[in-house]
Amino acid sequence: KAIFFDVDGTLVSHTISSIPQSTKSALNLLHKNGAKIFLATGKHLPELQDLHVKDIPFDGYVLINGQLCLDKNQNILYKQPISKDDNQKLKKVFEGKEIPTVILDKDGLYSNFVNGIITQAQKDVSSSVPEIMKYHSSNVYQYTIYTDETCAKKIVSTLQNCSMSKWNSKSFDIIPSSGGKSIGILKVLEHFHIQQDEFMAFGDGENDIEMLKLAHNIGIAMGNADEPVKKNANYITNHIY
Repeated sequence: KAIFFDVDGTLVSHTISSIPQSTKSALNLLHKNGAKIFLATGKHLPELQDLHVKDIPFDGYVLINGQLCLDKNQNILYKQPISKDDNQKLKKVFEGKEIPTVILDKDGLYSNFVNGIITQAQKDVSSSVPEIMKYHSSNVYQYTIYTDETCAKKIVSTLQNCSMSKWNSKSFDIIPSSGGKSIGILKVLEHFHIQQDEFMAFGDGENDIEMLKLAHNIGIAMGNADEPVKKNANYITNHIY
């Protein structure tokens, strides 16, 4: 009844920086046959504009690794910001400007400064570098930091209620430890009165593992997925490229 798709490396090929036509045809066929289709991504809605993902009539969006869920008309179905105490600590990282950091709030995303690391990381996922702004958010749903894994783990170790996931060797998303794509998916399923054993999921990255495991025996990893993702999938399909 419902299928959830990751974006980077699942729907979008970064070789061509867009969704292959064969994938678009398959998504439209799913809709025609009565299945609901959803995005489940670490990205925010403004980032999807560059990838032309919004050209496809999705029934809803699980955004920012499950921290913000919208219906097709962009009405909020669920939201979970980072706790006040942890946000204050991460705000200091953002304002310190020693580590490139991106804030994702309800309105969009912005960065503290730009260097080669963040520029390359965003290029790798066919996305532009977020605009540089001063901190101005009351509720933040995710911080993305661009650094090495040792530094990222050190920052997260100071937080009480946050966890991180890696999407490349120097890019890490920080969200509430009680959040994640699987939580967002459950909220969307509840809204549409769909049972947990009535959905499938496709993904390729570390932040997709939990949603593949949540899909009862129908979690599908891309052929280009990381090895830990493949080990937690029921099926492995073709390479996106």
